[in-house]
Amino acid sequence: MEAYNSAAGRHRFAYIPFIGGPRVCIGKNLAMLEGPMILGAVLKNYRLSQRPGHLTRFATGSTLDLPDGMPMRLEKRGT
Repeated sequence: MEAYNSAAGRHRFAYIPFIGGPRVCIGKNLAMLEGPMILGAVLKNYRLSQRPGHLTRFATGSTLDLPDGMPMRLEKRGT
């Protein structure tokens, strides 16, 4: 009997089912298009800066994570 963790015969996207393969997210392309557009609209009108005194910590795993988040300040740009 084959061990449960053996990779033999397993689909190559078995551990990332919503990123690739037959179960890829149908909204992925739209999100990749909208993200930069929204960010551009925000940055046109606001200046972003990290909240003073906040230390950014990173946690690594299968993805990069910010366990404490990244609190930001928005300052309206002068017109």
